[in-house]
Amino acid sequence: MSERSIAFYGALSHTAWGIVPVIAAVALGFAAYRVELRWRQTRHRELLLGLVGIWVSLLTSLWLVFAGVFHVACAATKANETQCLSNMKMLGTAAVMYAQDHHETLPPAENWEDALKPYLKTLPKCPLSKGEVGYAMNKALSKKKLEELERTADVVLFFESDNGTTVSQRRHGSSLGFTFADGHAKRLSEKGQKMLVWEGSMTTPTASPR
Repeated sequence: MSERSIAFYGALSHTAWGIVPVIAAVALGFAAYRVELRWRQTRHRELLLGLVGIWVSLLTSLWLVFAGVFHVACAATKANETQCLSNMKMLGTAAVMYAQDHHETLPPAENWEDALKPYLKTLPKCPLSKGEVGYAMNKALSKKKLEELERTADVVLFFESDNGTTVSQRRHGSSLGFTFADGHAKRLSEKGQKMLVWEGSMTTPTASPR
């Protein structure tokens, strides 16, 4: 099952909608009981009521098991998402430290992993990445001086990627993590991603990574 499916069903089991199958089971049981009463003899009422009760209890138990499984899956999905964002924050901090030691200049995009190694205990990797690392640097900022950027908090520095060039496709559901030139990182929905700035100028907010 995909991460998106797990996230959806896990979220469903956390909301009021999660009680819908239970209510449906009770309603169906009650309806079946009323129908049976119309053609069964009076002496069968207690038996039918017991059978309906067992049926409803069984369906309710199955739903509780279902909800429990997806609660666990949802927790695992959230843990991967949190770990990935933490990795991106570490990359942002390392890049800022690198810039401070190199005359406010960001690392080269072609070998940013080697450039940042002295500032990282280990090179972080996304738990769900299919690539070697799972992250890539925006080439537009390669060896860029921070003073050349109009607003460092808005320009993408690192992004989730499996091939090192293009943005990953929904690795953690519908949101993706991004690190910005000032070092902070956050997750953005598809709508938020449309306003990302990839160049050093604010005049190209929808530019694609190279």
